[in-house]
Amino acid sequence: MAPPRVIKAKLHTLRQAIRHESHICLKHESVKHYYLEAILARGDRRLRDFLLETHCQHGDWPRAARHLGFDVEAFVCTELSQQAGLPWDFLASERQLQRLHREHDRALALPVLAVS
Repeated sequence: MAPPRVIKAKLHTLRQAIRHESHICLKHESVKHYYLEAILARGDRRLRDFLLETHCQHGDWPRAARHLGFDVEAFVCTELSQQAGLPWDFLASERQLQRLHREHDRALALPVLAVS
């Protein structure tokens, strides 16, 4: 995932590109929401303290991350190696794991939409 400033810049570029197209509406979640989804999607047992602290902070996960010294951007933006265990590895059977890893590899092979 790209850093927040890059995502915001790309959203700005898209907004500018379609500003004269009244029939096109750009809808998206907040970058903060995207990041929480990315944390949870990448998370494993190591997120225990983060989740507990987020609960103690009444759901304010950015504050919980700051309190713990948890670098959200590094966690979310670091590319996973092919050998890294994936979050679902402990949930699935061997056959399911093979399918999930194939789907993961296919997703990584998709071309990335470049917005400049």
